[in-house]
Amino acid sequence: MSAILYLPGLLVILFKRHGLFATIRHMLVLACTQTLLARSFLIANAKSYLRNAFDLSRVFLYKWTVNWRLVDERTFLSPAWAKGLLLGHVTVLIAFGLFRWCRGDGGVAKVLQRGLRRPGQPTGLAPVDPDCESFWEFVYFCLLTCTPDVATVLMTSNLIGIIFARSLHYQFYSWYSQQLPLLTQRTRFPFIVQ
Repeated sequence: MSAILYLPGLLVILFKRHGLFATIRHMLVLACTQTLLARSFLIANAKSYLRNAFDLSRVFLYKWTVNWRLVDERTFLSPAWAKGLLLGHVTVLIAFGLFRWCRGDGGVAKVLQRGLRRPGQPTGLAPVDPDCESFWEFVYFCLLTCTPDVATVLMTSNLIGIIFARSLHYQFYSWYSQQLPLLTQRTRFPFIVQ
């Protein structure tokens, strides 16, 4: 499920870089791959697999949480807390989609308008650049440009998901921590704060 946290950013990148038709094609490839990988589970008990693999109402054990130790166990286990986290996650994703990820392209309304008017062509005006080749190119890119690149969009999408996750274990932080240096370098804070 943690890989799904990248999906909103991936959708934005695909839509801006390749247009509506190619985005739909890529999403179909992802769905078919997931279906192929889950084939044996779907054959054995499709209803149970779908219900349990994507269960957003699952209750996590408080004793294993790392990220929400600041709240008491009763709050952590409450359905209102879970719904609040989901609402926060969706709200922040929408805010990034509206005000950050599509800012260089005239805003999300313009990107969607171009995508629906020309579904076979890229919708972004600013290039969606791949990651930089070298460290110095990355430093130059961070200091002198504002266009979002692939890694930044994907990693902020993942960060938003991690912030609002109902429960995280230490291993999530160990693999996620590798993304923090890049994200801090993408901020406009002074180097000492970064």
